[in-house]
Amino acid sequence: IDKEGNIRWVEDRKSSYFEDGKLKRIDGCVFDITDKKKQEVQLIASEDRYRSLIESSPLGIVITRNNQVLYANASFVKIFRYDQIQEVLSLPVSAFQAQELVEALAVRSLKRQKGELEPNSYDSIGIKKDKSRFPIHVEVDKINLKDGVAIITFIQDITGRKLFEEA
Repeated sequence: IDKEGNIRWVEDRKSSYFEDGKLKRIDGCVFDITDKKKQEVQLIASEDRYRSLIESSPLGIVITRNNQVLYANASFVKIFRYDQIQEVLSLPVSAFQAQELVEALAVRSLKRQKGELEPNSYDSIGIKKDKSRFPIHVEVDKINLKDGVAIITFIQDITGRKLFEEA
């Protein structure tokens, strides 16, 4: 606690010096790390907000790299009618795409990872766990993660919209 009564975080470092097995002196210093602790608390709060936003989104969100799913939110699992996120994490991206589109979408993804221009927004056909087909709208972009570049995709089931357009 400082002289104004504010709580301060400190880190101390010390070294003990011995002669003939007896403690002769201790040298040390104390560092004020209050600002660092405040930043850590703010970072954790920010990460919690973003995690909550992603996990509670009504859009399916998936992060992929090299045709493998790294992350999927609960809405993605629900849209594609899987039971658990773990099921999705073990599958290649092509498991969620209409077979006739797999090759073209893989080429697009590769180009996107290389930084080449590709459409980031398009309608497509998704494949559910039971192999039924349904229309989806896809928004996709490249993201930089700590361990390298990945692709983030936002997916919306547009079955209702398509039925309305056809009516």
